[in-house]
Amino acid sequence: MNRRFLISKKKTGLGSDLATIMGAWYYARRTARTLVIDWRNSLYLADRAVNAFPRFFQPLDQIDGVKIICDDSVGKRNFPEPVLPLHKLPAREYRELLRMGTDIAAPTLINTRPMHIFPPLAVQQRIIRAVRLRDEVQREVDEFRQAEFAGATVLGVHFRHGNGERLAFGRDLSLQESCQKIALRCQELCGNLSRSSSFPVRTFLATDSQEAEETLRALVPGVVTRNKTYHAAGTGRLHRRSLGLRSAKDALVEMFLLARCNALIYNNSWFSYYARLTGRFDVTPVSIHPDSSYAAL
Repeated sequence: MNRRFLISKKKTGLGSDLATIMGAWYYARRTARTLVIDWRNSLYLADRAVNAFPRFFQPLDQIDGVKIICDDSVGKRNFPEPVLPLHKLPAREYRELLRMGTDIAAPTLINTRPMHIFPPLAVQQRIIRAVRLRDEVQREVDEFRQAEFAGATVLGVHFRHGNGERLAFGRDLSLQESCQKIALRCQELCGNLSRSSSFPVRTFLATDSQEAEETLRALVPGVVTRNKTYHAAGTGRLHRRSLGLRSAKDALVEMFLLARCNALIYNNSWFSYYARLTGRFDVTPVSIHPDSSYAAL
């Protein structure tokens, strides 16, 4: 077995965590290392000692020739020393290391930073499609889609409001202004979809704010949402460790539902990147904040 390892430890949102798997895979491939996906201390599980990855996704032993370790053994293995923490490198050196794919002599590298370096698009798609939901989570996706969208053309909308979090996009707009922009884009895309399809058009909304959901319901007729637990206005992120596995399943179901829509309006965040990467849309996805630097994600 390969005795050189890259341990990718992440505890951010699921979109960023999945994006980091792609970057870590790319670096592991370029440096001939086994990739270890260590999602202990996850934001989505109350027990910080548990590796969250196998709680969400099916087992993996390799992706396109890169060996993968992602099960509960990650916390019990003794990896060869010395262990070098990539996340302690100076920022400029770290970025250059990733850009060039430069290897380091240490047999084990560990990293808690995002690894947002990406192979060509087709390779990204192969990597991320190899990461499959556990059967019970996939069943929730399929059942909701069948119940709500059978025989329909679906416009997916991802609106990350933040609910008090400081986001890197959309900060110059009020909630009402953002929702009005989304409503205009919905009207345009629903018209396009109606003209090109004989099926009725339905709008699916995934958001982190009850206030945002209520505002969009008043502006966009017939919006469909999933039942989930919201938090009080201004109190921050939707998905929290205190809510346990249910919170993670809610996030994953919405992420994978967005990927199966016919059209997409998206926030410039890693959450919607999965849908944009794997979806097969009838029209080009539309950004809520096209002028943001995040629109290039």
